[in-house]
Amino acid sequence: MTSEIKPNFLIVGAHKCGTSSLYSILSEHPEVFMSRFKEPHFLTWQCWNKEVPGPGDDYIYRELVCKRKEDYLDMFSLSGGLSIRGEGSTDTLYYAKQSIPMIQDLLGDPRILVILRNPAERAFSAYKHLWRDGRESESFASGLELEGERIRNGYEYMWHYRKGGFYAENVRMFMSDFSRVKVVFFEDFIRDPESVVNGVLGFLGLGTHEGLSYARKQNTAGDPRIKWLRDLIRKPTKLRNTLKPFIPLKVRDWIRDDLMRLSSRPMKLEGLHYLQLMECYREDIKRLEDILSGKCPWPEKISP
Repeated sequence: MTSEIKPNFLIVGAHKCGTSSLYSILSEHPEVFMSRFKEPHFLTWQCWNKEVPGPGDDYIYRELVCKRKEDYLDMFSLSGGLSIRGEGSTDTLYYAKQSIPMIQDLLGDPRILVILRNPAERAFSAYKHLWRDGRESESFASGLELEGERIRNGYEYMWHYRKGGFYAENVRMFMSDFSRVKVVFFEDFIRDPESVVNGVLGFLGLGTHEGLSYARKQNTAGDPRIKWLRDLIRKPTKLRNTLKPFIPLKVRDWIRDDLMRLSSRPMKLEGLHYLQLMECYREDIKRLEDILSGKCPWPEKISP
C-alpha cells in the first residue's frame, strides 16, 4: 500500500556543491530520515529528455529516476515516525520553474535548503564528475564549447557546465514561493562543516548531535589512474548488479568514494578558464548578492 508519509525537507541543490556529504551527515542523525536514494528526481523527471542522448544518461534515466508518485512516497514509508524527512535531488534548483509547482502541489510548504558553490569551480567539478565516470571524453574547454549543442540535443543537466552556475533567478523563485528557505555556501561547509551542519539542524528545528561524520567527503572526482577499476566501480555491469545486494551500503560507499579518490589524480582548473567563467557569471553573482543581502565568498581570481 502506498504510504502517505511525505518528505517535509528538501536539499534542492545545486549539484556538485557538497550535497552528497551533507545528505550523508544528516542521514546519521537519529531524528532525521533521508530517502534511501539521495536523488530520486521525482520532482523533475518530466524535465529529462526521454531519448537521453548523452553518454550514460540512459542508465540514469532508466534506473535512478523515480517516475511514479507511489514509488516516491513509498521511499518515506520506513521513516518510523521521525518528524524530519528529506531527500536531496540536486536538479530541483536547476529546474526551479518546473519543480516548484510540483513541490507545492505534492508537499505544500516544506523546508528548502540550497547549497551554492563558486560557479566556475562548480562547473569544473561537474566536468570532473563526468570525466571520472568515463562519460566525458573532451577537454574542459571543448566541453564548454559543446555545451549549447549538448543542451539542444537533450543531454542531462550534469552536462550543463556553464549554465548550471547561474543561480540568482532560481534562488529568488524558491525564496519567493516557500516560507522556510536556507542558503548556505559550499566554501563555508568545507571550512567549518560542524558549524554549517549545526546551522542546518537549527533550521530543521533540531538540536546538535555528537558523533556525526563531519570529515568524510563524498562523490569527489579526479582523473582515474586505473580505467578498469573506474569502470568496475562506477559503470553499471552485470557483476556489479549481482554483487550489490550482498555488500552493505557503508562498504559500497567506501568502495565508491574512498577507493576512487585514492586511485585518482587531482585535476586542476586553469586560471584562464576560471577568469572567463567568472566574467560570465559577474552580473548573476551581483544579483544573487542582492537577493541574499550579503556577499558571496567567491574571489574573481584564483589565488596563486
